[in-house]
Amino acid sequence: MRYIKQKRAKIGPCTICKESRKLTYDHIPPVNAGNVSSMMLISAMSAISGKPQEDRPLISQSGYKIRSICADCNSTLGREYDPTIGQLCAAITNYLESPLSLPAQATFDTKPARLLRGVIGHLLAAKLSPDTCLVDQQIRDFLSNHTRPLAPNLHLYYWLYPYPQIFVLRFRDSVRDRQWPQSGVLQRHKVSSAGDDPE
Repeated sequence: MRYIKQKRAKIGPCTICKESRKLTYDHIPPVNAGNVSSMMLISAMSAISGKPQEDRPLISQSGYKIRSICADCNSTLGREYDPTIGQLCAAITNYLESPLSLPAQATFDTKPARLLRGVIGHLLAAKLSPDTCLVDQQIRDFLSNHTRPLAPNLHLYYWLYPYPQIFVLRFRDSVRDRQWPQSGVLQRHKVSSAGDDPE
């Protein structure tokens, strides 16, 4: 069994605030959304294609996590936004797993602004190093000021995801410095979300 080791230095630029500080591990998705168990990590290409990867899969203890953000940004996510993510995940899980005969449709109370900031904050933290692309900077600006609205070119989508696997993906393509559509996907048991720039 191989255990996951982060190759990034312990001190470096935080992927959220970009300040050079001691870096901490961010659970993606957060612990209160069910990201607590040991898991096998496989490459995105292997997961999408269904073909086994050449290297042996890594094992991440106590959930999927990346050392990418400073303690202040990690604390802000955990204190201000993760409770909202956890409460929504718990409410949906309780509804779906209830032994009672419940209506086919249901509504769930949440705090949309906090939910949005939490989800895209963790998506931003899913990168091992800061990126200077427009979308990441727009997310940083949004997270740095709780009164600032989300840039109109960014969208968040969510859906039910009834599988035990966690799927985290951040990708971007560029051709001759032109930045093409960018997106991120964050999936955990019961709830999934994705953000993108459709332009």
